[in-house]
Amino acid sequence: MKNSENVSPVNIGNGSITISVRVSPNAGRTSIKEVYNGAIKIALAAPPVDGAANSALIAYLAKKLKMKKKSITIVSGQSSRNKKVRITETVDAKFIEKQLGLSEEQEK
Repeated sequence: MKNSENVSPVNIGNGSITISVRVSPNAGRTSIKEVYNGAIKIALAAPPVDGAANSALIAYLAKKLKMKKKSITIVSGQSSRNKKVRITETVDAKFIEKQLGLSEEQEK
């Protein structure tokens, strides 16, 4: 996946990993689009109504990262397109980057 600035959206700190995300609700299908301005752009099929898009984001990330939904929480941006998502399960940042298609190895 193309990272337009070489700024990782995955950050480690305080015993957890935080991911910067920019969502686009009401998309045709849920998918990761690109990394731009230090955030992963994710298109969500769910509408931004009654927390449906937030729930869809957590479910999508849990599936991609092969972990339980309770390990993923939105810590800021609940009603915004720009969100910070915290991963509390013990994993390596490189694992997250690989699972989300952000690692350099997958581009080669």
